[in-house]
Amino acid sequence: MNELVKKVYITAEERNRIETERLYNKCIKSGIILEKNCLEDYDAISFASKFIHNEIIKNEENKKYISKEAWEDVKVFYRAYMSNPDGFLYVEMDDIVPDFNTAANLIREAGGLVFIPHIFEYRENSIKILKYILENYKIDGIECYYTTFSEKQTNEVVKICKERNLYMSGGSDYHGKNKPNVDVGIGRGNLKIDDDIIKDWEGKIKLFKS
Repeated sequence: MNELVKKVYITAEERNRIETERLYNKCIKSGIILEKNCLEDYDAISFASKFIHNEIIKNEENKKYISKEAWEDVKVFYRAYMSNPDGFLYVEMDDIVPDFNTAANLIREAGGLVFIPHIFEYRENSIKILKYILENYKIDGIECYYTTFSEKQTNEVVKICKERNLYMSGGSDYHGKNKPNVDVGIGRGNLKIDDDIIKDWEGKIKLFKS
């Protein structure tokens, strides 16, 4: 998988730097106040969202540009503004990352299945994105159980999977110290994922043992 990824992706550092510069320019064009030399301190290891969000909240005047929720939470800032095609801070990266089919083929070539992850993290655009993918691309399943999903949201994607004969998966989105409030397997403490959901697809993937 690592060798295949190298063929279609630029390095994470390159991607971070490009995205950060583009987001910086979007902010300046929109009137958001940022220090002129802040990019000089960027190390290309941090995500663009985290770095620029930290710069934005240094100036109280910038509160008029983004919601209170996005001001207080970089994740909300990313989902609501940077990854929202209708948002004024949307960062176009299609020329940098591979298209859907290229990424999907890479996954399958490595012996995996293509799942749509945490779809409701995309907020008001969630269903629109999911509908577009379902109508235009071949996928194997959907992540139905996720740390931030409500019971209603989970039921909605479970219903879609059953109707379309798609596999179901779940995950806590544990990222170690980057997400200190999310624990392995249980997310924020109340995530429950039934083991039975993997029975339909566990035999469809290649398992590699060291």
